[in-house]
Amino acid sequence: MHENNGSIPSMLLYEQTGYLLTDNTPKEITDYQKILSEKNRLIQMGRSARQRFLSNYEMAVFSINFKQIIDKCI
Repeated sequence: MHENNGSIPSMLLYEQTGYLLTDNTPKEITDYQKILSEKNRLIQMGRSARQRFLSNYEMAVFSINFKQIIDKCI
């Protein structure tokens, strides 16, 4: 079973900005916790996630994208 719990898959870049659970088992959670316990990996992933957010979802960018959608509908 693939659930992708806790996130919208299109917002996440797998292994770059985060991980999505597919089976939601204790083993899977533990495996990802081990990966994220590596300090440098966690820091880099956090930086990448923040940059992706600022580039795609920050209010100024969101407003421009939203206006473009409205303009196409009119």
